[in-house]
Amino acid sequence: MPKQLERFQRWLREGTYRPLPILEHLSATLRSVGEGEAVIELPTDRRHMGPVVVHGGVLCTIADAAMATALLTLLEVGESMTTVELKINFLRPVPEGATVVARAGVIRAGRTLSLVECRLTDPDGQLFAHATSTCLTLR
Repeated sequence: MPKQLERFQRWLREGTYRPLPILEHLSATLRSVGEGEAVIELPTDRRHMGPVVVHGGVLCTIADAAMATALLTLLEVGESMTTVELKINFLRPVPEGATVVARAGVIRAGRTLSLVECRLTDPDGQLFAHATSTCLTLR
């Protein structure tokens, strides 16, 4: 059975990728996928704001989606996954209008549990936040 990576790559190449509804709602875009890797980009605006800076829940959501996608690229078509634990460290405030790039990579893909990380940066690589996730593979 083929890996989901092949499907993601075909969808992105053909322009037929349908984003998760939450990513569509936030206006985030899946930019690329590789084996155990995914990049999601979010140009922030007023809708993403907390009282002063981009809301931490928005950053968690983007990180979670990027980490899930990175792990899915290693799974077979028909397999799925769910996040069982997520931790994020906010290192620098994200101002309105900034572009957030979420680069996720699988650290260890286990048969049942996997560890994935995500670095949330600006386009120049300045770190806003770092997240890790434990994911459960559903076969």
